[in-house]
Amino acid sequence: MKTNILLLALCLLLFSCRKDASDQLLWQCDNSQVLDSAATSTQIVGSWRLVQQRLGSSGEVVTTDKSVIVTFNSDSTFTVLENSSVTTQGHWGLYKFSSNSWALDLTAASPYLYGIISFCDNKVLFTDSVVDGNDNLFEKTD
Repeated sequence: MKTNILLLALCLLLFSCRKDASDQLLWQCDNSQVLDSAATSTQIVGSWRLVQQRLGSSGEVVTTDKSVIVTFNSDSTFTVLENSSVTTQGHWGLYKFSSNSWALDLTAASPYLYGIISFCDNKVLFTDSVVDGNDNLFEKTD
């Protein structure tokens, strides 16, 4: 009986935390690149448009109802625009989130830029659902 309960609990845990196939492909693409901090810094420079969010509380995938553009500059400054108005600006750096993943260290907080950074082609995903936050998918605009 204990074995059955343990097996049931393990299955619930595994399947309740599962991401959709597009997130899995993006993570696999990112992991295959084996990016160090210098390569991650180089890839993040530019302007990015928010295209999709996964809400941490429900897991629901939504498209944003506002225009959000984030620009990371090579001088380690960044700006977040919502509907063409500056909402956040400051300096950015990287810190090692785990053995092979990076996250942003910001001087000014932005709800769009928390979590593990994953790159694939012209997309970047900030995965904060590991701590019940939102996942934010951006496409490069330049």
